[in-house]
Amino acid sequence: MFLRHFQLREQPFGVTPDPRFLYLSSTHREAMASLAYGITANRGFTALAAQPGMGKTTILFDLLGRYEKTHETAFVFQAHQTPASLLHGILWELGVQVDGNCQDLVRLHSQLNDYLLRIAAAGKRVLIVIDEAQSLSEPVLEQLRMLSNFETAREKLLHILVAGQPGLATLLASPQMEQLRQRVSIIARLAPLHTSEVCEFVEHRMRVAGCTLAVPPFTKQAFEMIARQSGGIPRNINNICFNALSLACALKRMTVNREIVAEVTRDLDLSEVQANPEIGATRAHQTAASGFAPTRTAPYQRKSTFRSFFRISTVLGACVVLTGILTWGVRGADPSAGAIEAISRPAIAVANRPAQSSPANVIPNAASPAEQQPQQFEIVRIQPNETISGIARKRYGKYDEHVLQQLRALNPWLLNTRLVETGRDLKVPVTLSQRENSFEQVRAGNSLNSAKAR
Repeated sequence: MFLRHFQLREQPFGVTPDPRFLYLSSTHREAMASLAYGITANRGFTALAAQPGMGKTTILFDLLGRYEKTHETAFVFQAHQTPASLLHGILWELGVQVDGNCQDLVRLHSQLNDYLLRIAAAGKRVLIVIDEAQSLSEPVLEQLRMLSNFETAREKLLHILVAGQPGLATLLASPQMEQLRQRVSIIARLAPLHTSEVCEFVEHRMRVAGCTLAVPPFTKQAFEMIARQSGGIPRNINNICFNALSLACALKRMTVNREIVAEVTRDLDLSEVQANPEIGATRAHQTAASGFAPTRTAPYQRKSTFRSFFRISTVLGACVVLTGILTWGVRGADPSAGAIEAISRPAIAVANRPAQSSPANVIPNAASPAEQQPQQFEIVRIQPNETISGIARKRYGKYDEHVLQQLRALNPWLLNTRLVETGRDLKVPVTLSQRENSFEQVRAGNSLNSAKAR
């Protein structure tokens, strides 16, 4: 979507563990050095533990690429539930055709041993990498410990590297895994990126993707917010940057500033959507007074002001109509006279007004309570890749809470301004009302009209 806009050859914030995009922060560099040293020194068993999204799989792929010339490698990422399925998966990844029963542990061990001896005679070693190892059961982990016994009197025939989430460290620290824990000679860890490293991480991925812009698309304030909102976790950084570049492209901007990042992070926050789906739908449009953090208020305080005004106006209008009907019934007058006199003349004018496409009257302007002036609107059709904020800036030269309130007053369906349907009609004010005209004034003007009718 935004590749041509930002002069990129490929997607810089993809979801695949491509080693080309690996950024070696201080903690990643230390982990890589420790794991590489363990493999080179043929220590037999090493481990990597980190929280989700830290780039474990990317590091594993990079290591496999480094040692593919000196080692026969196997990458196992499925959570095998039995020792036999684990052995079968390893042999399959090594390219060994399994003979006979795939559940025969003795036969599987024999085939793996023959393969290891054949590779050692050729002057190479075998490296097995197991990802998401925190999901392995205790019998499978015990099978891994037994595999580390494949050795000669002088060296190990097999090096095993297990990687997983923090649950892997908890599993290895359990009393049942004491023997396996003793075999693990190196345990590497990954920590979140610092603020300065977040900036280097993003710029590194942009360069690898072919960015040739003289000025980086992200501002300093945008980087600070990305670092704070992502927690320094690479996967979160990728998600925020991808959505920020997409939004900047939709707005036809070449710079990602703090406001764009703030809007993106609010859209990615699912905490309130889980608590209240209705609040979550409108949360993207709530801007806090400081730091663009979401406003923490009670649910009843978060309801749209326009929705409350609309409901009150509907109830008052129904009361006026009902009063007119009752008055006509009591007087026993002709329906063409009594009922019409009972109902307010403004209501009759609105009901009998012919349908108009543009412009038309929709809501009263409360700038002058003594004489209400109707606000004019036009209807525009939303085009592909067009956003509400882009339409507002194109027509009015700005997009703020004041503009958003008036758009929502004309379009009650407009909850999420970023998730709009292409081809849908949008009512937009011909001219913006004064900023001081609040919904309370509109409500007061509406009440005044109802009083006059009575």
